Amino acid sequence: MSCDDLGEDGGPLIAATAVLANGIVQHFGQPEVLQATTDGAIRIRYRHRGSIDQ
Repeated sequence: MSCDDLGEDGGPLIAATAVLANGIVQHFGQPEVLQATTDGAIRIRYRHRGSIDQ
């Protein structure tokens, strides 16, 4: 994983975002973000229920 992954669409961007977000939320006591995985997948069941479908 590299900073270049932040410039890619799809899985690489989701994975890089999950790694960065996990580091932030772990500081506040949550083990990991629920919405994205480090392998580049989005966990639909953890999506905010009030969000707008596109």
